[in-house]
Amino acid sequence: MRQDTVGIKRCEHQLAKARREWTRMVYATKRVDVCDHAINFATTAWHLTDWLWHYHGSHLKKLLGLKDIKEFYILLFDACPYLKTCDVIANAWKHGDLRVKEYRPSVKTIMSFDPEITEDEDIISILDRLDSAKWKVIIEIDGESIPASTHFADVLNFWHGFFHANDIYKREGIIFR
Repeated sequence: MRQDTVGIKRCEHQLAKARREWTRMVYATKRVDVCDHAINFATTAWHLTDWLWHYHGSHLKKLLGLKDIKEFYILLFDACPYLKTCDVIANAWKHGDLRVKEYRPSVKTIMSFDPEITEDEDIISILDRLDSAKWKVIIEIDGESIPASTHFADVLNFWHGFFHANDIYKREGIIFR
């Protein structure tokens, strides 16, 4: 019997939650909401690995020829390198710090807003615009900057394809017509 997970009972529910968090992050207007939804997305997308292994591990072992969860992580990271960023964000947020591991990229998250600040702009005009600014998260991976909305969309697309290719939707009773 599954523990109480506030209505999230299947892996597909977890993926749907990640989609909702991505949408909320993209359309959020307040800095704090953008931050919350980015963290929630990364945490949810990363923990899909654990849910899939827990509920479909024997199926995935057989189908993909895996021995253990470590091999599963390696397979996922090779197929979707951006999933590593979700691991970094989720675990850094949870633990307040992060142990360096050879597979983890150097990740930095940056809050930014549109329109950008110009060098000649005074602080009063900047502060006046902050309330109406469109905040966004930029993810810097090994020095390369990528908007989180794009980065996380790639993770969502990966998970959707993985669920289809490995019969996860079918195993959870989701039939696409």
